[in-house]
Amino acid sequence: MKCVISVGGSLLVPKDKNVDVNYIKKFTAFAKNIKDHWIVCGGGATARTYAKAAKNLGINDDDRDLLGIMCTHVNAMILTLYSGLNGVGYTLDDVETMRVFGGLKTGQTTDASAAEIAKTVQADYIVNLTDVDGVYDKNPKEHDNAKMFRKIGWKEFFEVAERSGFGKHDPGMEFVFEPRAAKICEKAGLKVVVINGHKLDELQKFMEGKDFLGTIIG
Repeated sequence: MKCVISVGGSLLVPKDKNVDVNYIKKFTAFAKNIKDHWIVCGGGATARTYAKAAKNLGINDDDRDLLGIMCTHVNAMILTLYSGLNGVGYTLDDVETMRVFGGLKTGQTTDASAAEIAKTVQADYIVNLTDVDGVYDKNPKEHDNAKMFRKIGWKEFFEVAERSGFGKHDPGMEFVFEPRAAKICEKAGLKVVVINGHKLDELQKFMEGKDFLGTIIG
């Protein structure tokens, strides 16, 4: 199975915390055993901190995005340095030789970068690792009665995103799978699997074609 794994920044640099060294160790140990995969790292709390500061300073959206992308590259670099995986890629031209990426360009999140990479390498799936178990009808961190979808089509996914206030891109935005990335996937016919990144055993089940806890989009 050929897949692009988008590692949510909230897993690498949780809110109000330092870099999660233990998670990096666990994830890289897992990733070394997967063939035909690419990894895209999010920016986490570091990127959102800079995005907020830049907004307060009146810095424009493109430059705020650039700050966030630089944070994703730092996360990709520490993953690469620890794991020994082959370097950090910065553009789509690098997909043949590099396996770990951060953001590719301004105006999009790392979810969208993962979608662009998946389209380029003709991946079977994008696996989006985040800090919740899947896609819910509302924020499960704020609503105890939130319902998780095991499978959801793109039309319903966009409706959920709109209701949640994530209908458009904003530097530092935090949603289970960013709508612009979803549009790329819908148009390219790509399926997205959302899994809790803290439950790597569920990712293993998915890779083995077994029943797993998560959401399939598309």
